[in-house]
Amino acid sequence: MLINTQEHIANAYKCLVDMSSESTAEKMMAKVMETIGNPETKTLIEQGLKRHKPLKNV
Repeated sequence: MLINTQEHIANAYKCLVDMSSESTAEKMMAKVMETIGNPETKTLIEQGLKRHKPLKNV
């Protein structure tokens, strides 16, 4: 379940990058992360974003 969620986060982030830019996506995610108080949720999102890194080279 967590891996599936991380994949969804990675795909959503990739779409955001594709529609804007890496810089814009990073700024937006920084703002989103500031609003999240639950450390487990932050970790889940961060792991999903790390899954995006290999996708950038495709």
